[in-house]
Amino acid sequence: MSKKKEFIAIISDGEKVLILSAFPFFLIEYFGEEFFIEY
Repeated sequence: MSKKKEFIAIISDGEKVLILSAFPFFLIEYFGEEFFIEY
């Protein structure tokens, strides 16, 4: 349990922002661009 907390602590705020900013693009690739164009 402590190892998991240490791993999370290593992730900086900047890396969190990068992950969150890249997440929508991952969803578009995963579900398909057509789905997002229709809605």
